Amino acid sequence: MKPNLFNHTLLAVGVAAALGVSSTAMAASPSTGGFENPDVFAVSNVASATYKVTGNDTPQEAESNTVTVNVTESAWFSLIATSNDATQNDDLNEDRDILPTENAVPNEFTHKLANTGNVKDTYTITLDNVDEGVKDFDYNITEADIITYQVKNAAGADIGSPVKISSGDTITLEAGQYADITINAKANGERYIGQNGALTVTADSTYLDGAGQPSTALNTDNAIVKTPTYAITKSATTNLGDKNLDFKNENAWADYTITVKNDGTAKGTDVTIVDALPAGLIAILPSEANYVAPKVNGTASTGIVSTDGKTITVEGQDIEIGATTTITFRAKADASLTQDEAGAWKDTSNFVNFAVVTDDVDGDGTIDITDSSGDDTDPNTTENTFEDPNNPDKHGKDDNTNATVSPSAQKRDITISEGTNKEVALQSEGNIYDYVITNKGTDITEADAPDEVYFTVAPETDNPAVTIDRVFVDVNGDGVYDAGDTLLKADDTTGNYDLNDAVKGGLAPDESVNIKVEVSTNGTSITDGKDDINKTEKMIITILPQTTVNGTPAPTTIPTNSTTTMRGVSLSKYQAIAECGTAVTAIADGDWKKAETKGAPGQCIFYKLEATNTFSADSGVNVTGLILSDDLNTNVTYQDNVAAAPSQGSDTSETTASKVIGKFTTLAPQSVATVKFSAKITQEGNATTTP
Repeated sequence: MKPNLFNHTLLAVGVAAALGVSSTAMAASPSTGGFENPDVFAVSNVASATYKVTGNDTPQEAESNTVTVNVTESAWFSLIATSNDATQNDDLNEDRDILPTENAVPNEFTHKLANTGNVKDTYTITLDNVDEGVKDFDYNITEADIITYQVKNAAGADIGSPVKISSGDTITLEAGQYADITINAKANGERYIGQNGALTVTADSTYLDGAGQPSTALNTDNAIVKTPTYAITKSATTNLGDKNLDFKNENAWADYTITVKNDGTAKGTDVTIVDALPAGLIAILPSEANYVAPKVNGTASTGIVSTDGKTITVEGQDIEIGATTTITFRAKADASLTQDEAGAWKDTSNFVNFAVVTDDVDGDGTIDITDSSGDDTDPNTTENTFEDPNNPDKHGKDDNTNATVSPSAQKRDITISEGTNKEVALQSEGNIYDYVITNKGTDITEADAPDEVYFTVAPETDNPAVTIDRVFVDVNGDGVYDAGDTLLKADDTTGNYDLNDAVKGGLAPDESVNIKVEVSTNGTSITDGKDDINKTEKMIITILPQTTVNGTPAPTTIPTNSTTTMRGVSLSKYQAIAECGTAVTAIADGDWKKAETKGAPGQCIFYKLEATNTFSADSGVNVTGLILSDDLNTNVTYQDNVAAAPSQGSDTSETTASKVIGKFTTLAPQSVATVKFSAKITQEGNATTTP
C-alpha cells in the first residue's frame, strides 16, 4: 500500500488507537506536536481487606471504593539526518563524500530514529534509489545487512550491541529509546568526480499504520564523488636554452620539471610519480659531469633516480587539494647512443617521455588512479583518472607538450673556399678575390649573433706596393663593389671582421656567403733599381670561430690565402764593342754585357734592348702596344742597322733626334721582344761623356 508520508522528516505522532484523529491535532508542529487519545482504556480496581477481631475467630472482610485511571496512549517518533553537513538535524544528509571506486560506501549516511512516545513501537526501514532530479549513479540497496543500528536509552547509553539488518527489516524501540542508524549502501560501478547519487530512507511506524494514521518518515541521503585528480605538467629545457639535445656534445643536458597539482576534491595520499626515460636518454648520476641533484619540492632527493639512471620514482607524496608537488632532474644523451641511431630518431621522432601518477584512492592495496602527463598520447599507459569526461580540463588537465626533446647531432664546421692567386699589372686596381664561407655543420646556425664568428684579412708580409682596398659582400652578384653591396668594416683594435655583419640572420647548415676582397697595386719596374716585377704579397684570410655556440665548442681556426704577384715588362739593355759594319745579328749571345766596357773612337757600340712579358704562360695576359725606345748619346752616330724580334707586328725607325724605336703590337706571356742596333763612336776628339 502507498505509505502515508508526513511533510517533514522530523515526525512526532500521537494517535488514539480506538478513536479517530482530529484535523486540529494533525496541524501540530512536526518538531513538538503529536497525536494522543485520552481514555484509550481505563484501569480500575477495588481494594479488599480480610481481618479478625480479638476474641472473635470469625474472618471479617472489607472492600474499598473503586478507583479508575483513564489511560492515554501516545505514539511519537522522529527520523533525523545527522551528518555534519551545512544544515544539521534536518531531513537531508547533503553532499556526503563518496570515493569513485567500485563498491565505495558513502561517508556519513547517518540517521537518528527516536521513539518519544509512551508506547513500544516497531519501525520498518526501507531504502530506495532516487529516480528523479539530477542523479548519476545508484546504490546496491538489495545487499544484505547494509543497515547498522545501535539502540540507546534516553541518556544515550547503549542497549545491547550493534545490529545489522537489510532494507525492509524492522527496528523495535521501547518508549524513550532511540537508534543511531548508519547506511552502508555501496555505489554501483565506478564514477567520476562530481557525480551525484541519492537514496531515500523511510521509517514506517507499525503502531501508527495500524491506527490508520500517517506513519512514514523520510530522509534523503545524497553523496557526491570526491576524489583527487591530477593535473600533470612536464617540461624540458636543454643547455642550449631550447628543446635540442646535442648528442655529439658530451656536455649537453636537458633539465626536466614535473609538476603534479591535485586538481580534485579530495586529498591525495601516498601518491607515486614515475618517469621512465626513453631509449637514448639517461639521468645524470652524481659521479658524472654536469650533475645537479634531483629535487622534490625544492629539496634534494638523490634516492629518486634508479641506479641505471633510467627511471625517476617519487613515492609517498601526500598532496592536499590545490597543492602541487614539483620534481626536477637532469638527463643527458645515453653514451651508448650512436650517431646513426640519433639520426634515425631525428628523422622519425623525438625524445618523448611521460610522467605517470598512480594513487590507491581507497587504500585497499590496488591502484585506482593512473594518470599520464601525455594522456592518450602515451602509448605505454592505460589511464584511469576519474576525471569528468564531459569537461576534461576542469579537473586534471595534463600537458606534456613542452617535454619533447629533439635529438640533434650538432657539429660546428665552417669552411672557406680555397684562395685564388692573381697576376696583376704593376699599376692596377679593382682586383677582386672571391671567398665563399660555408656552414658545413649540423643542427647549428653560425654567426646568427654578433661575436660568434670573426674573420681576418691581412697580408702575411706587407708589401707596400699592394693595398687591400675593401672587403664587401657582393649582394647583387655582379662581381664589383657598387650600390647595394655590403661594405664590411674591421674592428679598429683587433682588425677582426664580424661574420654577422655579412649575414645578419646567420648561416644555417649548408648556407654560404660570398665575401670579396678588392686589391690594388702601385709598383714600379726599374732594372737594377726599385723593381716590383714578380714581387708578391700573400693575403691570409682566417675564419675565427669564437667560444661556444648553442653549447657546442668552437672549431679550430680555418685559414686560406691568396697571392698577388705584380707582373709586366722587364726591360734590360745590353752592349758589345765590334767593328763597324758587323751585322747586329752576328754578335754572339755571350758577348752581350750589361757591365761597363771600353771602346775606341771609330769602333761601333752594338746595343740590345730586351723586353720580357713576365706574366706566366697560364695567365694568358698579353702585353700590347709595347714601344721600346733608346735615345742615342751625342757622341755616337746611329748606323741604320736596327733589327727587331719577333719581327711580326714590330716596327722600328730612327728619329731625327737619334732615337731608336721598336714597336710591338702584342707580346705573349713569357715572350721576349728585342731591338738590336749599332752606333759609331765619334772621332771628333771632343767627346765629353761615355756612351
